[in-house]
Amino acid sequence: MLLKTMENKWTGLGIEDWFVSVHHFSSSKLASKPSTLTAFVSYCEGKDIRGENVQTVKRALKVACYVSEGIGPSDAIKIAWRRYPLVVRY
Repeated sequence: MLLKTMENKWTGLGIEDWFVSVHHFSSSKLASKPSTLTAFVSYCEGKDIRGENVQTVKRALKVACYVSEGIGPSDAIKIAWRRYPLVVRY
């Protein structure tokens, strides 16, 4: 349910291109290519997502909230990363 809510909010705000900066693979602590919004939703849809995927959804929802309040996407992403950092501890 949150996955679709996140997707709808991001699409409605027109900030889909920023999603790669919210995805957990964008962290320098993980050595993978970040996902687009469409790819992330497709991957998670119908699955019992956990861990980093849930944290990515929470982070993305917070970004959408901030952007809807008038904060620019770049600043919203920085703030959301502080509130919802990686789940995995190194």
